[in-house]
Parts: sequence; C-alpha cells; structure tokens
Amino acid sequence: MLLLSLLCLVNAITNLEGHVVVDKILATIESGQFSYYTLNKPGRVVITLIPKEGDPDLYIGENGIEPDYSIGNHSYQSTSCGIDRVVVPVIAIRPVVIGVYGHPSHEKSIYELQVKIDQDATETDSELLLDDEDMRTDFVETDAYRGASNFHESPLLNFLSTVMSIIIDVLL
Repeated sequence: MLLLSLLCLVNAITNLEGHVVVDKILATIESGQFSYYTLNKPGRVVITLIPKEGDPDLYIGENGIEPDYSIGNHSYQSTSCGIDRVVVPVIAIRPVVIGVYGHPSHEKSIYELQVKIDQDATETDSELLLDDEDMRTDFVETDAYRGASNFHESPLLNFLSTVMSIIIDVLL
C-alpha cells in the first residue's frame, strides 16, 4: 500500500441532522501508483474525487480488499477525465477500501477526496440509483450517437428517401 504526501486533512464534520459525516483529504499521487484509504463506518457513502492537477481515478473495494484497475479487482469505479463520484450502498461489506490511482497520462496528480456518510440510510440499490441527487446526470443525445434506426425520423431525410424510392421505381 503506497500512501503519498498527505497535504491536508479536515476532521469529521456533522450536519444539522447529525447523520452525515464529511472527510476531506488533499493529497498527491504519482503516475501509475495507488493510495488507499480504509472506511469502517456503516451507512450509504458518497465518495467524490476532485482532480486539482492530473487525472486521478477512483476504485472501491469491499470486505477490506484493496482495489485496482483490473476487472474483478474492485466493486465500484469511476474513471472519468474529471470529477469522479461513486455511491457505495448501505449493503456494501465493510471495511470499504478507497483506492486512488494516478493515471499514467500525467507525471503526478493532485486531488481532493471527499467522503460523505449517511449512517441512517436504508435504501435498496434500486432506490439508490433512482433517488440519489448526487448521482443524477442529464445526458444529451447527439447526432453522432443516434443509431441508424433513427435515420428516417428527420422530415427532410424522410422526404428525400421517399423521392429517391419513387425515382428508382420509375426508372426500373
């Protein structure tokens, strides 16, 4: 387990309801290396990885297993080129191990790791996916991702297709 320079640690903060604990860590990770953090507290956990420099990626293991990027060696992951977020459900087996990986595309990565724990949460996985405001993302479908089945949905293309069909029928 490789833990690199820990720059700042903010202790636990409890919100007004008394059930959400927030930890924030600012740290640095070298290219191709992992830093690991262990979480034993029960509850629904929202883990957010905010890159300050470079491209760190987030991997989560259950039952004390240190995760890595290999398929089958982590329970949850978020590996975008920006802010990474994972919601670990109440039913995840503790301890949960948080792995931060320094992507090889950068010599080093500086990141802020935020951990929010809702110890009173009781949702099921399906409710978690449907109701979690932290995980809601609006996707905009672009022309590049529309399938061929949508080709004739444009009125202009539909018209041109009909005209071409008539011309071909007349010529034959």
